[in-house]
Formats: sequence, structure tokens, C-alpha cells
Amino acid sequence: MGRSVSASEVERTVSAVAERALHHGARAGLSALVESVVRLTETPGAALYADGRCVALAGVAPPVPARAHPLQMMKHGRTALVLGTPCVDTEDRRHLARLTELGGALLACREREDAAKAEHKRLRLERLRLMERLAHRERAWSRAAHDLRTPLLVIQGYIDMMTKGMAGALTPSMQRYLERMGRAAGEMNVRLQQRPSGEDVPAED
Repeated sequence: MGRSVSASEVERTVSAVAERALHHGARAGLSALVESVVRLTETPGAALYADGRCVALAGVAPPVPARAHPLQMMKHGRTALVLGTPCVDTEDRRHLARLTELGGALLACREREDAAKAEHKRLRLERLRLMERLAHRERAWSRAAHDLRTPLLVIQGYIDMMTKGMAGALTPSMQRYLERMGRAAGEMNVRLQQRPSGEDVPAED
């Protein structure tokens, strides 16, 4: 490599990369990580791989892990950091191994962020679907309420006429029946007029 990496530089780099990931997301943190590796080591390029797939690259693309020299590569679990030039110094490799471990943690964060975004998108689409369904039900209710209100008003009109004796004398039983019919029709008409709309509609409706 172009130069050795000091422990203090690694500490500052870890802090800077973590802060960038915190404020701008794990993807930004991964990019900052490989850029810092190139800057620290003065190697022509560096790339971070996860399960053999490149997830971050800075500078000139180094060989893929399968073709890279063992001294060009640091591994941590399924994460591999590949340099453009070999790193022979044991202490430098220890520092780079720590940065590789940080890369693995950032990859795990990125997966969680991607999962959260996918879930957010799913919930947003589900909300839109429910809003469309609710709007359809509201239109259907409005049509049904209009269709019901007209005959209810007609029924109430005839009940009023009959209770006023316009259809002839009523027996006590007929009077009671008409009163019950009038109350039922009136209550139904009030319910049609007072039903809540939008988000206030009870689930049982």
C-alpha cells in the first residue's frame, strides 16, 4: 500500500463513517467507508463485497474476490473488503479488518433500512387501497341512502294522512300499528341523515 494506517486515523474514520450513516443512511455510510479506505491507504481503489456482490466502490475497481490476491482482501463473515494493492503489514491488516467489520454492520443496517422501506411502501399502498374501498363504500351508501329516503318519506306521508283520518276512522289497533310504523320510518330516516362519513365511520358499518 502507499502508506501505513495509524490507529488514531482508524478511530476517526470509524466515527466519521458511523456519523454519516446515522445522518444519511447505511448506503451513504458504505460509500464513505470505501472512500476512506482509499484515502487512508493511498491504494488505487477499494470495493466492499457482500456474498460476492459489490455493494460499494471507490477509485479504480480492484479484482473481484475470487481473483484477488489473499493480501488484497480482508474478510468478516459474508463481507469482503478488496484493495487495489496488497497489504502486507500485519498492523495495517488488523486496522482494515476492523473497517471490514464496520462494513458488515453497515450492510446489516442497509438490509434493515431496505426492509423498512419495503414495509412502508406496502403499508402506503394498503392505505391507498383501503381509502379507495372506503370511498367506494361511501358512494354506495349515498346511493342506497338516497334510494331509501324517498320511499321512507312516502311511507311517512301516508302514515300522517291516515292518522289524521283522511283514510277513514281508525281502530285502536290500527292506530297503534301506524304509530309503530311512523316511529320506525322516522328513526331510519334520522340514521340515514346522521351517519358519520370518512374516517369516523364505525367498523361495524
